Amino acid sequence: MKICNRRVFLIVLDSVGIGALPDAAAYGDEGAHTLKHTAEAAGLNVPNLCALGLGNIRGANLPFRAGHPTGRWGRAAEQSPGKDTTTGHWEIAGLPLQSPFPTYPHGFPDDLIGVFSRTVGRGVLGNKPASGTEILNELGAERRSQIGHGDRSEKIRTYNGPQDRVTDHRIGWSGSYQSVLIDGDLGPLTEALIAADRAARLAAAAQ
Repeated sequence: MKICNRRVFLIVLDSVGIGALPDAAAYGDEGAHTLKHTAEAAGLNVPNLCALGLGNIRGANLPFRAGHPTGRWGRAAEQSPGKDTTTGHWEIAGLPLQSPFPTYPHGFPDDLIGVFSRTVGRGVLGNKPASGTEILNELGAERRSQIGHGDRSEKIRTYNGPQDRVTDHRIGWSGSYQSVLIDGDLGPLTEALIAADRAARLAAAAQ
């Protein structure tokens, strides 16, 4: 029995919607149709997608059609509940959800943010649901004041795959690249960061 190895190149265009789903009202998305509305407001110049048959999709109501499309075309309706990018990507990969992911309308819990901040070595801005453009307008200046200029004196962490080494320069900790990055064992790094943070707090309190 001959087995043929076949590859699929899957290109995902986030937020490029082609019509509202039946449950759109539950998420405040009645009448959503990103492609159609973009074409009407600003025009679309996507000749390769048009040639493949983008404008020929039934019900898409796009202002362009290919007389002889070079590809197969169609649209699918997501079956999973919820409104987020991850849900859609999981379903595309063959794993639909039975219930939506949890949401945090008031931001992530303080204990989770604390562990995250210690692990990555940075604080958190804008711990709340918001549009990406809105949060940039609101907190962009504060963010720029925190990230520094990127020179070597401000270096936080170095990842060296060939030498199997990860180094956190703030606390002088080094570990295995394979263990931390590939195997996902963040325990030793997290413990070192927590210990360094605790020591810094004790030193500050003693002053």
